[in-house]
This record gives sequence, C-alpha cells and structure tokens, in this order.
Amino acid sequence: MKIEIILSNNKNSNIIKNLYPLYLYDLSEIYGNVPNEYGIYEDKPIKTLEEQCDVQDVWFQKPDQLFPFIFFVDEKPAGFALVATGEHAPRGADYYVYEFFLLRQYRGKDIAEISAKQVFDKFQGKWELYTNPSSSNKKGQSFWNKTINNYTLGNFEKVFGTTFDGEKLIFRFNNKVDNMDIHFNKCASDYDRHFYEDLGMCEFYDEIEKQIYICGKPKNILVLGCGTGLEIERIKYSATVTAIDISYGMLAELKKKKLHQQVILNTICNSYFDVKFTEKDFDLVLSTYSLHHFTVQQKEQLYTKIYNCLKPNGYFINGDTVCIDKDTEIKLRNQADELYKMEGLPFGSIHIDAPLALDTEFALLSEAGFNTVLLEKRWNKTALMKAIK
Repeated sequence: MKIEIILSNNKNSNIIKNLYPLYLYDLSEIYGNVPNEYGIYEDKPIKTLEEQCDVQDVWFQKPDQLFPFIFFVDEKPAGFALVATGEHAPRGADYYVYEFFLLRQYRGKDIAEISAKQVFDKFQGKWELYTNPSSSNKKGQSFWNKTINNYTLGNFEKVFGTTFDGEKLIFRFNNKVDNMDIHFNKCASDYDRHFYEDLGMCEFYDEIEKQIYICGKPKNILVLGCGTGLEIERIKYSATVTAIDISYGMLAELKKKKLHQQVILNTICNSYFDVKFTEKDFDLVLSTYSLHHFTVQQKEQLYTKIYNCLKPNGYFINGDTVCIDKDTEIKLRNQADELYKMEGLPFGSIHIDAPLALDTEFALLSEAGFNTVLLEKRWNKTALMKAIK
C-alpha cells in the first residue's frame, strides 16, 4: 500500500472541496449538528455545495501561511489535512492543524497515523491541534493521543482548555529536531514505559533475551546505544557489560536499575563512533534500535569496527528498524540529506530515522567480514539480525 501526501494547489483544490462535505457529515456524529435549511452542513445560509466550495478558496490564496494537504492511498484521494501558520495559528504555536480527515474505508489500517506523521514532518516547530473533549469523540481523542505519543516518544502536552473554537482537548508538542543527545536526554525518564506500554516491545526484548542465551551466555558484552538498558536487563547471569550511549540522561536511568547481581556494568557516555574498541575483546556486541540514523558509509565503518573487536566465533546481534525495500531506503536518505543540509549539521548528529533495507544491512555485514549473517526474526518494520565472526 502506497501512502503519500501532497500540498494541494489551485489545480487540484477540487479534491479537498469534494471531500469536505463528507468530513462535515462525519463531524455531525460528534457535535450533533444538523444541516441548514438547504441541506448543507454549514451554519451560514449556504444554498449549494458549489457555494460551500467557495468558502474553501482561502486555503489556496496564502501559500506562505496556509497549507492544504491531500492524502493519497495507491494514488487515490483518501483524505486531507489543513495546516496553518503565522497569524492563522494560535498564539504561541508555529503550526496548527485546523482539519484532519480520512475516508472511512481507509480507517483502522494505520493510514491516518502515517499520514499525520508525514504532515508533522513537513514543518519543524511548536504544534497545536484541538479535538472535541466529549464522550462522543472517544475514538478521536484516542487516535490523537496514540499518534502524537508515538510521534514524540511521549514528549507532548495534553490539556483541557478554552480556545477560539470553544472548549477543547488541546495537544501541544515541539518537533524541532534536537541533537541526538538532547533528544534522548529529554525522553529518558519515560523511555521504558513508552517502549513497553505504548509500542508493545515486550516480545522484541523477549527475543533478544532468547538470542543472548542461544549465543551461549557470552561473558564479555559490548552494548551500543544502550539507552536505559532494556537489553541489559535481559542478561541474567555472570557477565561483564560495557554500555555506550551518547545520552547522560539515558545512562542515569540505567544506573538506577537493579540488574542481575552477577552483572558487572561499565558505562561510557560518548558516541560509539568515537570510542576505540579493543580488538578481539568481546564475545558479543549487542545493539537495539540505535543504528538506524546513519548512512551506508558510516555503518560500513562501524560494522568493520564491531567485527574487529569480536573474538573468533563472536556474535553481533542487531535488532533495529529496516526499510521495506531499497526505494524506500533511498527516499528516506534523501529526505534526511535535505534536513541535514538545511540545518548545516553532519549526518547522524540529530534524531532523524534513516533505516536501510534488509538486503543492504546483510551486504554491509558480509563486507565487514562476518562469515554468517542470519535473520532471526522479522516484524513489520523491525528485523533481528545475528552475524557470526
């Protein structure tokens, strides 16, 4: 299924205008409003759908402040989002979502969340959106809570308040891209809850634990991008663990944990690209959800470095986000390149996902020298890979 959003213009504005009455009809179930005397879902005495379309013209007259996006699923119109900035956004917000709509036949398939995230990714700054706070809108409230929570890793504000549009449930978040360490410092305290409760990652870490034991309970372990140590908690035997992470906040959370009594933990707050690994020192190198921010060239260097630090017959376990195919990999890389160019920063320094396709990952591991490269398990967007020296 191909999902994409485009910024509408005068040439295709009719698509949003055609979908808009369906959107208003959907809202009538929540607000309980009825059509006016002419059968149109408007408070004003608008007589025809053509007149109603004219009301939407303003969205195509201020291209620097008003952004009407159309959602396409397999090249068919599926919905829209109307986003505003400048004088049309609430005070204190850089961007505001006025309207968001997806046709019913596309709901319940993650299309709405994917589309919303694509809209958010178009602009960086402080966002606001409002939704009806009543019991008649439980689905809408749940959708936005889940979508924004997943998008921000829990870094958002949700309050009930009075707005220019009446009493609303207000969502606020800031998606301005942070440096990698700043991003993870911010989300460190809520990281475990987010991964287990919001993302449902218990099965993933169960599989990590299983693979550690299949490797024969390695004694000397290097963990790259350890975060709060979700994978280290799964080491339940005598072992020495060297844990590297760029975020002091994440490492602080790790040090609070009560690990297995026979685990000796050493932490290093630095980029694993900058830390020197002792050659032929480790039995296992372990990484989970950390390496999907880097280029092929950066990973090529890192995988060679990992290979060299492993003892003969040592293991590298990497559970991480992967792309569905090479085309998606290239698309995401190009998007990341544009953002890095705009920010004037080196690739990998800020929190932007740029996962590789599984075939690319396998090729890089083989080129690094690993004799065996295995796909132990695959989920929707995640692969658990094991490479043996």
